[in-house]
Amino acid sequence: MIFCLLTFFSAALFEELVFRFYEPFSLKKLLSFVPEFYAALLSELIPAALFALCHRYLGLFAVSNAFFAHFALRFCFKKTGNIFYPFASHFAYNLLSLYTMLMF
Repeated sequence: MIFCLLTFFSAALFEELVFRFYEPFSLKKLLSFVPEFYAALLSELIPAALFALCHRYLGLFAVSNAFFAHFALRFCFKKTGNIFYPFASHFAYNLLSLYTMLMF
């Protein structure tokens, strides 16, 4: 049980740091030669697609769920300016998913 919690904790933290914090900022800088609108759009869409594809082992529903969850978590990060809130939401969602899977 402790191992499962640590795995969920570290996975959620890693995914939030990479997909919500590092990738969008890095891509926006890398795409500085592209017009601002397209750079902003691509710096949001590419991390969302990569985040979704990282969940492909769970099936098509999980991929689409992860794609849309990315935007909710990214909005949370941009609104607060703090990675803790999307991380806590992601971690809680993973725990809730495990709980419902075990109960049903």
